[in-house]
Amino acid sequence: MKEYTQRLEAIENYLLQWDFPLQPKTLYDPIRYFVRIGGKRIRPLFTVLSGELFGVTMAEALPGAAALE
Repeated sequence: MKEYTQRLEAIENYLLQWDFPLQPKTLYDPIRYFVRIGGKRIRPLFTVLSGELFGVTMAEALPGAAALE
């Protein structure tokens, strides 16, 4: 089982790899800001942990976890 910090790091890396379009600026600038400020990431962490509980790999759970964030 992975440690908490490894899961959190995987979530952060997944979120930071997103490449949002430049336009419309009023739509994507706030999204870019909130993804990059970080935080506890509790919702995506619980999503990954819940998936692991039911046999889902972290790679499979990351898209859903990112969507919740």
